[in-house]
Amino acid sequence: MTKTFYGSFFAPDHPFHNVEEMVGALLTCQGLAEHTDGVWQTLPDGVDGIAGPEEGGPVCEEYCFVRLSDGTIYSIARTQDGHPSCAISRDDGHHFTPSFYPEYAHGGRVKTCRAANFIWPLGEGKFLYWFHNIYRPGYGHRNPVWCIPLCECLGEDGMTLSFGNPELLFYHRGEYLSISYPDLFKDNGAVYIAETQKQIARIHPIPEEFLAMMFDEKRVAYPSDIPLWSTKRAGPIPSIPLSELDQEVRDDWRNCSKSGFTLMLTTKPMALPTTLLSAYDNMVGGLEVIVTKEGYMQVRIGGINAEVQLRGSINLLDGKAHHLACVLDAKAICAWLVVDGHMDDGGERLACGWRWVPEQMQMVGGCDNPVVSGFVCLGEIYPRAMMNAEVAAAARAQLD
Repeated sequence: MTKTFYGSFFAPDHPFHNVEEMVGALLTCQGLAEHTDGVWQTLPDGVDGIAGPEEGGPVCEEYCFVRLSDGTIYSIARTQDGHPSCAISRDDGHHFTPSFYPEYAHGGRVKTCRAANFIWPLGEGKFLYWFHNIYRPGYGHRNPVWCIPLCECLGEDGMTLSFGNPELLFYHRGEYLSISYPDLFKDNGAVYIAETQKQIARIHPIPEEFLAMMFDEKRVAYPSDIPLWSTKRAGPIPSIPLSELDQEVRDDWRNCSKSGFTLMLTTKPMALPTTLLSAYDNMVGGLEVIVTKEGYMQVRIGGINAEVQLRGSINLLDGKAHHLACVLDAKAICAWLVVDGHMDDGGERLACGWRWVPEQMQMVGGCDNPVVSGFVCLGEIYPRAMMNAEVAAAARAQLD
């Protein structure tokens, strides 16, 4: 029997006290169950360990290793590069591929700060990835927490993992508080995630429906609830009282909020900058969606006392039809953009695609006479924060 452990160790050529140069190792023990003294071995073979990508910095630490169905070992670690680092072994850990930054299936590097980012197996070729969805080199910005559904797929030399659409997982109203050091465990089919920031540990049940929608995104139906506003029927956009939706918030961690709103616009191909939706009044706030001269979506959300602006990073002036969405989670006081069913994480233009919403924004202002561009085929506002999987389902229905 082989018992496998894993961890990080100091690079062999630097002083012990210098923790700014780290590589990883897989620690195994042959015969641990049968003998008093097992045979311990560090992998990969040699003395170099698993370093980060050549283009990155000297720190690669807090490794997580998972086995895929064909025996492949897939590792992920934190760095100070703004991205996690991955490496793959096809021979039980004796050799690993050069490290690389993982990318989404639809393109673009995954972003996270220098914090724990782990992969956990859920069975049947499905894995859950914990990360922070922000390009930052330091230890901070560990709130909110996002997760990505990972699925096994066939790569060039064997099985690998495909990174799907991020979903908001945990958050705290204190912007500078941290949520980290997680672990996932299962009990009688139920899934739980524990997390802490070194002092108080918390355990959260993860709803089965939440996981099912993440991993079966293509089976998610078009939203069946009645929209708060739609271009299918002319009329005003009512105000959205965020304070009422948020009345159950307490000072703790939670997941899977449905409070807030989701705005979705399906557009015709565009070649020039334009205002897609004008429903904003400087006195009471409201909503405004424009496509800038650079081709990026920009959304303005406002109330009487505060506003927030979201900027996109995906070129919309490409001669194609698009499905654009803005999701605001009132409990997480967090908002983000989704383009053609994929969360816009800021790309190379921005550190992240989500923004904190000012707590003093208790209501999004309404508009009696919203102006909708002729480029908009369908516009809808739903009085809840949808999962990105639901937005993706709506995008497929409108664009396919």
